[in-house]
Amino acid sequence: MGQVTGRHENWGAFDREEITGLLHPGDNEIELDCVSRKGQSPATTSYAAIAASIHVTDAHGRERRIVTDSTWSARSASEDTWAPVRVVGPMSSRYSADVDSQRIHGPDRVATEASLFRKEFIVTGAVVCARLSITALGAYVAYVNGHPVAPATLLAPGFTDFRRRVEFRTHDVTALLSKGPNTLAAILGGGWYSSPMTWAGVRVTPGPNLLFAQLDLTMSDGTHQSIATTNRG
Repeated sequence: MGQVTGRHENWGAFDREEITGLLHPGDNEIELDCVSRKGQSPATTSYAAIAASIHVTDAHGRERRIVTDSTWSARSASEDTWAPVRVVGPMSSRYSADVDSQRIHGPDRVATEASLFRKEFIVTGAVVCARLSITALGAYVAYVNGHPVAPATLLAPGFTDFRRRVEFRTHDVTALLSKGPNTLAAILGGGWYSSPMTWAGVRVTPGPNLLFAQLDLTMSDGTHQSIATTNRG
């Protein structure tokens, strides 16, 4: 018998299980038990579906994803013979009792893509004040000269009704700048804005993701310099 890693009864979100210690070189086997929900009177059993994605990183840093697809096998609890599964849609499909209804197609796994941004600029004198104002349609992490601007902040900006407003934050980054070449950078992903919500893959606002940032510098001689995402070159 295999080792049970956990159980999950909330259909509205993915469950995450750590299985690193259970895998070994060579052949491995994973079994997913899915129990159908029973309908109301007259008593019937509803259709059942399951979706899973296994993310494996080997000792050399190579990544592999194993998702539920037509290569998997299935059987009912009363049967002994395994047969090919019936694929009813990708992992982002909208589930319904009618497995033959029209579905919303999307990626076959949870989106993990991110965009990288950088802007190099020259500081010609001593900086007495530097303020970075930044926000995004998506989630961002900002860096100045390789140092995270807000190390403890994740999934910024916070969740809002993005059709109406988006929060921005202003950070004091004076200590992160130096005279000469400097770099402003950011990582941008879907976050609350365009990531699929729950296993059904619903996107409240589908994107695209956008980044807005402006770095305002005040120099010791009283001059000012601004570096913004709208700058050319």
